[in-house]
Parts: sequence; C-alpha cells; structure tokens
Amino acid sequence: MSDLITKFVVAGIIQDDEGRIFIQQRRSNVEYPNKWELPGGKVEDNEDLQSALSRELQEEGIGHVVEHGPIIAAIEKTSIKKYQYILLFMKVKLHNTVCICREDLKAAQDFAWIRKHQLEAIELELFLGHPVYDLIHGDLQVLLTLPKVWETF
Repeated sequence: MSDLITKFVVAGIIQDDEGRIFIQQRRSNVEYPNKWELPGGKVEDNEDLQSALSRELQEEGIGHVVEHGPIIAAIEKTSIKKYQYILLFMKVKLHNTVCICREDLKAAQDFAWIRKHQLEAIELELFLGHPVYDLIHGDLQVLLTLPKVWETF
C-alpha cells in the first residue's frame, strides 16, 4: 500500500492568434526556481478541473478563461514530499491574450510566447546545457510530442 498522497494539478495551454503558446517563468523562491512552465496549479478539494484552472489563471493574473478544451495529456510525477502528482494539460481560450502584462503576473516573474520551432531548439539547448527557456521536463515533453497542442482551438 502506498503512503503517497495524490494531488491533481491542472496546466493551461494558451495559444494566441499567431499560434504561439504562453509559458511563464517560476519565481526564484519556489520549488523548481526560475524554470519555465505552462501556467496552472493544484486542484482544491471539491473543485472540478475546469474551475481549478480558471481560478488559477485568474489568481496568477493571466486572465479570464472563456472556453475549456478537453484534457490532452496526463503525466504522473512523484515528489520528495510524499506526494504523487497527476498533471493534467488542457487547452483554454482566454478572453483576451493581448492584455497579459508582466506587472499583472502574481505567481511568475516573467512570461513568453513561443512557437513550435523554438521548443525544438529548447530541447537541443537543454541537451547542450545552455537553455534560453529552461522548461520543466514534463511541460516540454507535452508541448513537443502532442500535435493537438499546436492545433488551433
């Protein structure tokens, strides 16, 4: 029997009108400091996945979700703190992607809009040890391997 506590985490794949994907850089005082990731967070007790992702994106200062897509990927991850995380990735559409500003970000220190060819370069940069965007491994794998990520909403 496992002593791990299971926690669900939702991550939003936000695409702008130019087909770019939104990533944000974690603050330096949190787990995985300065890593780049897709935005999202933990699902609270008695909260459905869509509500959790909408709440997280609002709390993080990213914006208001107007449409949720289906879950397109799931990754299981175990932390050193006896947690088993189930990371669920879903596409979301925001009210307005043009209005995301650094000054409004509450959970991140920076953000970027990236294209697929940039992600392919990131994978090589990580291999060589000189990444421009040091993405958390699971997020990078989802973005690189799932064609549905890059389809328009």
